[in-house]
Amino acid sequence: IGATLRTAIDTPPPLPPPLITDFLYSQCVMMLTGETGRGKSVIASNIGLACSSGTPLFGSLAIPRPCRVFYMQMEGSLPEQLRRLHSMLTVLPWNTDNLYWDANRKTRLVTTVPQSVAAKLALITAAFPQGVDLIIIDPIYKVVGGDIANAEMALSLVNFCDTLVDTFHCSVLLIHHPHREKLTISGKKMVEDDAYYGHSFLKNNVEVSYVFQATDALGESGQLVRKKRREDNTLPVID
Repeated sequence: IGATLRTAIDTPPPLPPPLITDFLYSQCVMMLTGETGRGKSVIASNIGLACSSGTPLFGSLAIPRPCRVFYMQMEGSLPEQLRRLHSMLTVLPWNTDNLYWDANRKTRLVTTVPQSVAAKLALITAAFPQGVDLIIIDPIYKVVGGDIANAEMALSLVNFCDTLVDTFHCSVLLIHHPHREKLTISGKKMVEDDAYYGHSFLKNNVEVSYVFQATDALGESGQLVRKKRREDNTLPVID
């Protein structure tokens, strides 16, 4: 055992290949957090569309090859999302063969229910028999069947992410809400470096995390600010 470990250490594996250069890598679990109504789902949709066609994300981050993307829309109406996608597609190309949009409320994933997990894995396999590269869950609070700050609930999502990576050798993008706004004693909004909400099990499990922060009053521009990384292969700030 010791000799095998020594050999593995002496010849370590290379960094995983990028799905999106300097941002998202193969077999990586990433979390993107942002306030409600600030545009994180728009960013997630951009990621899905760009990956499907191999178009540079935000016009600057290279995508080496088109990727197969399975998108779980967990909140909001499908008609609203279709109108949003219609507008986005006027400027961002996509590949219809590489994007599966899962917005069926009757079959939504609940990670604490084994039958639901099995059904979702079967649907992903059927959608992409040749394999899937990226699975987006938007947002994650609806998939656990309870409070994501609860250890059991959070662990069920952690285990599901591990199953996705092990089964499909894919990356997973988790879209998340921060905790509710906190106020100072004087009643002003408290400025926090990271307003993460949920159990530490989930936060510890992700390899990379970003927070979306609007940089103008209307929310028409913003930044993705990195909060966690395990490898030196992602940008600290993306405008």
